[in-house]
Parts: sequence; structure tokens; C-alpha cells
Amino acid sequence: MIDFDLKSLPQFGVIKQSDAERWTAGIIRYHADRAHWHAKRLTGIGGSEIGAVIRGIKELRDSGFSTLSHVVRSKLLMRLPEFQTDHMRRGNVLEHLARLSFLYRYKAAQDFKAMKAMEAGATRPGYEWLIGNTDDLIVLGGRRWVNDYKVPSSFSEEIEHDYSAQIHHYGLKAKFAGVRIDGHMLTKLDLAPELALSLTQRVPTMSEEDLHTLAKTIAMADVPGMRVVSLVVENSREMQLDILECGNHCWNEMVLAGHVPQVQKGEMVELSDEKMLEVGRYQQQYAMAKAGMKYLDGVAKNASASIAKTLDGVDIAGKEMPLGLVKVLPNDVPKELVVKEALRAGATPEELSTVQKDYSLVALIEEVKRLNGDAEAPHLYSQSLDPKKAEAFLSNANIDIDALRTSGVTVALSTKGVHKDIGKTYQASAGEVFCDWIDKHSISCELDDSLEETTSDFDVFGEMALEAASGTLSELFAGASEHHADHANFENQRPMSKGARLR
Repeated sequence: MIDFDLKSLPQFGVIKQSDAERWTAGIIRYHADRAHWHAKRLTGIGGSEIGAVIRGIKELRDSGFSTLSHVVRSKLLMRLPEFQTDHMRRGNVLEHLARLSFLYRYKAAQDFKAMKAMEAGATRPGYEWLIGNTDDLIVLGGRRWVNDYKVPSSFSEEIEHDYSAQIHHYGLKAKFAGVRIDGHMLTKLDLAPELALSLTQRVPTMSEEDLHTLAKTIAMADVPGMRVVSLVVENSREMQLDILECGNHCWNEMVLAGHVPQVQKGEMVELSDEKMLEVGRYQQQYAMAKAGMKYLDGVAKNASASIAKTLDGVDIAGKEMPLGLVKVLPNDVPKELVVKEALRAGATPEELSTVQKDYSLVALIEEVKRLNGDAEAPHLYSQSLDPKKAEAFLSNANIDIDALRTSGVTVALSTKGVHKDIGKTYQASAGEVFCDWIDKHSISCELDDSLEETTSDFDVFGEMALEAASGTLSELFAGASEHHADHANFENQRPMSKGARLR
């Protein structure tokens, strides 16, 4: 059960009953151990959320872990809290280690009295939505600082937009509570990936004494991959105004109004004329290459079928073909037929069984029934979640899934009718070019008497290397002059964009 009355939420009047029921069931199923904490987060906008709110309302290009739409949907019980990722687990588990390492490294002290005053203090009327759990208030150099701890997967001295917003958010919360703040600080625990993974597994079982010893070691080491670094976040009046204005708009005009912002999609990608032309040129190159591949694939399939037809009824097992360049082998014997034939020949199942044993589901079910168990019990079934059904569910709920896309692009031919017609035109053009190319390099059907007089411009192969004819046909060309193929000239090849996935 959730020890929190959802009806006390200021936005409860615009929350759908079905959403409330689904959210409650999901919290109990996936987040039962932190149910009360998640419920309290519904009462306002927290520090880790305000950056996404500002980015969404001001349409900033900065990246972050959430979006404006996600924040609003979560407050309206239309979205469950994030499932814990490796990044989140690392940050949660190692936060205390980061704090201890910082305190030893910079000889700072925690201000517990100010922390209690901040948590118990009143907020400013009209800004009750400004909530959050501050990592730390510390005293360093006679000044009180808001300090937030991060354990990033890769270290940089950059102060990301959402982190700056989060720290300023906590600074405003302290100010509203009457707690004086002299500065803002972002502390990053820089650990090598292997060390971070190991400590994430070990720290939960370590004693407090061992943690302090480890923190002292990190503070003293102070080398990349094993150090703690504190960055001063310059006080920004503009950021404070963004927090108050954007947060106020999000809470009052969206959450309390039950309005979920929709992502606006542009009609044309934003590129310079030069970049637009460059992308268009590569798109055309891709379409032409695909057309050529389709034509050549048809030629290859037709040649394969013709070989099979010509050799129908001929025993080719272990025999050499005219050209060694192309392998022609009899089809494999189906494995199941081999097993059946071995059993007919007297082999026992024990002789043919693999070393690894696999359970027979039929036998297991029969055994469950024999023991008077319920073979239809739900927990006996593995649950497979269908991405298509998930997409349909999100679509019916008007949830935009674009934010879930991974970086990079997927390139494929359009299937629209007018585009398919253009593709056929390219394919016909490719056929004209490649048909001549294939004819030019085809082996002559008739080997005339003038073959022995062939010069180095060997007509049979043109620019193809003689070594290609390594099968029995090579004997027919034994008297021909050797021909060395020129290396392919790649200077005019167009580059492919790194990271693009072609299919």
C-alpha cells in the first residue's frame, strides 16, 4: 500500500481515475520500496526535473535525462517513475562515497543545522511547487555552499545545463526557507569505468569505517580515474528567473490544468543550403547504388538458377567446376534426416545425444500433473512483452515516442509509388550499364583457333584477372599471356557518413 493520500494533490481534480489506478498498481509492482518517496514528488517540481522544464518551454537544444512532456505526464499520474538504470544505480550507490571523498579532499564540513532548517522552512506563496531533496549544504572557507554530487560514466569539467538548473533550484529553495547561501558547487566523483563498476557492487556491503578509508584514498590519490573534483557554479540571475518563470508556467498552465505539451514536428530538416545539397547528393547516390544492387542481385539469382538447371541430374559431389571463383556444391543433407537414418541403422538416443541436456516441456508438464500440481499456474509461464503492443498503447495514450530514439540515422528506400517509379528508372539505367559490363567480361561460348595468338589484352577476360579462372577452364587458357589487373582506383568513390546504418 502507498502511505500517501493522492486526493491531497493539488492537481488531483484533473487526474483521470484510470490513470490513478494504473499508476498506483505500477508503483506497488515496480517501486514498492520507494512508493512514499515517489508519491511526495508529485506535489511539485524537483531539482532533477526543472532542467527539462526549462529546456522544453524555452525550446533549448541542451540535452538531458528527461523532457517537459515526461515531467508533466508524471505529475498527472500518466507516467511511472523511471526504472533504475546502471547510471542511476551508480549515482545512488556511490553518492555517499562522493560526499566523504569531497569532505576529506577539501577539508569541508556539512552544515546539518542549515539542512534541517531548509527542509523544515516555509516556501514562498505561489511557489509551493518548488520542491526537492538537496544533496548537501557544506561550509568551506567560511562560506555556505549548496553542493550536489554526481558520479558520471565519463568525467568532464563541463557544467551541464540540467545540473546548473538543479543546483540553482536548490539554492532558491534554501532562500525561500530563510537559509543564506553563499555559493553553488557541483562535485563529480571521477572513477575509471572498471573501478566504478566494482565499487557499485562492493560499496553496499562495506562498513562505514571501510568507506571512510576508501574516501581518504580517493582524496589523496587525486589522479584521473580516481579523484573527486568540485566545480564552482557561478550564480546566474537568468537561471533563477528561468526556474521561477518556467516552473510556474509548467505547474499552473500544464499540471494544474491537466494539459500535456505536445512535441512540435518541423516540416523540413534545418540545414544550410550547402549541407542540404550534400545530403541530397548522398541520398541520390544511395538510391542509385540500391538500384544497381537490385539489378545485379537479379542477375546473380538468374545465374544460380541456370547453373542448377544445367547441372540437374549430374553428380557434382567432389567434382571440380569450370571456374574456381564460384563454388558449386550439392545441397547439404537435412540434419533431421541424418538423425533419423542413424536411428534406423541401429544407433541409440544415448549415442546421439548432446552433452548438454535440455528439458522437455511436455515431460515437465506431465510431471507437474503427476505431483498434483497446477500446470496452468500463471507463474509457470514466461512473459514476453510485445513492442508493437507497447507502441499501440503509447499511441492510444497520445504519448510521443520520438524521445526514445537512439542517436544516428537509418537509411532506406521510400516505398511510395512515385518514389518506386523513380527507383525503377534508376534500375533500368543500371541494367544498361551493368549488362554491357557483364557482356564485356563474359567467357566466350566458342574458343576459336586464334585464342593462342591472344595478346596481353586478353579478350576473354578484359580487365578481369586470369587467376579468377582457377578451375578446370584454366587449362583451356594455358597458352594465353598472363594478364595483371590494375588495382581499383578509389579516388572517385564517395565517402559514407560514419554512424549511418544502411540496410
